[in-house]
Formats: sequence, C-alpha cells, structure tokens
Amino acid sequence: MDEQHVIEGGCHCGNIRYRFYTALSPQGLAYRRCTCGYCNKHGAVYTSDPQGRLEINCEGENNVYQFASRDVEFVSCPICGIMTYALCASPLQQYAALNSNTFDKVPAERTIIQKDFAAEDPLQTRQRRYQNWIPDVTID
Repeated sequence: MDEQHVIEGGCHCGNIRYRFYTALSPQGLAYRRCTCGYCNKHGAVYTSDPQGRLEINCEGENNVYQFASRDVEFVSCPICGIMTYALCASPLQQYAALNSNTFDKVPAERTIIQKDFAAEDPLQTRQRRYQNWIPDVTID
C-alpha cells in the first residue's frame, strides 16, 4: 500500500474494537446498504477493501447470526447489541466486511449504494465476497 489510512471503530460499549488498514481514504471507500431484512433492521452500511487489512479485538464472546446457508457470520456485541462486521471463509482464508456505521469517525459525506443480492446464487455470492471483502483478517 502506498499511503495507508487507519480507520478505527467498534461497538458502542467497546467490547469489540477494530483497526482497518486501507490505501483508500474513508471518503474513497465504496459503501453498500444491503436491502435484506436483517441488514435493514440493523441499519448496516458495509464497506471493505480487497487490498486492506483488518485487526479485530474482542474482549469476550460475541453473538453470531447466520442465515440458513451458514456461509456468512454477522457478529454483534452481546452487551450493547451493535452488529460491527460480517465474516465469511474460503477454504484458504477468512474475509470481512465492516458495518461502516461503527467507525469512530463516520465520514460526513459518503455515497451509499443500495444493493439487492437476492438474485445471486450461492457461488456468485461467495465469489463476490472473495473478490470485494477484506482478505487479511486477524481476530484476537
């Protein structure tokens, strides 16, 4: 990465904290609002950088929600309830997308694109995540 930006964030109570390293500025990231019921109810606006790196620190156990397909985990804090990130795994590595509303400093101006992924088949969904999500994820 040339110039590196460090974006910090986490849940409301501090049980989950993260540092997101990216060459993109917070304003330069792509922001996506999934139109499914789960993401809508959580008010999630996801972002990621396929060239980025993510370090997550969790003080305790977290709540994990999975759809019937069991191919993605939505992680929320068991104390304050904030959903901070989503994880999926390939046979070789783990990928993540952040709920950008959990950034310590949410950009005042960001373009949010509505995305409806309902028409994707499971293979398309996995390929999209592997291509677009953060591929370097460490969880402590």
